[in-house]
Amino acid sequence: MAIADFIKDTMNVVAFNYMADSVTYTPRTKLISSVSGQEYFTNGSTSLIKVNFKRQEKKWFFDKVGKIEGGDALMLVPYDSTVSEDDKITFLGNDYSIFSVLPVTSTGSMTVFKQCNMFLVE
Repeated sequence: MAIADFIKDTMNVVAFNYMADSVTYTPRTKLISSVSGQEYFTNGSTSLIKVNFKRQEKKWFFDKVGKIEGGDALMLVPYDSTVSEDDKITFLGNDYSIFSVLPVTSTGSMTVFKQCNMFLVE
């Protein structure tokens, strides 16, 4: 085993000892109606994944285009998870839509886990 792999595995063990929340993950595919042009989603098979889930206050930041809404929740998932934008997460009876997935790296540029920023679906 290479040293880089050992460090990555060790960091994952430490990071995921704190990941005690189970969420229902539903992969979704975005489709566009050929008649109306309306976007809609089709759901894939659901599964339970172990994550670290945190609700956060509404945050706003400014970009060149103006005021942009931050998100309703933050979730850390294992680096090898297949989560992607627009997928659905259900936690404590609330549905969230993932709007960004960012890799979180350690020193040395190794991906340790992924950070998912999400909006509450109402």
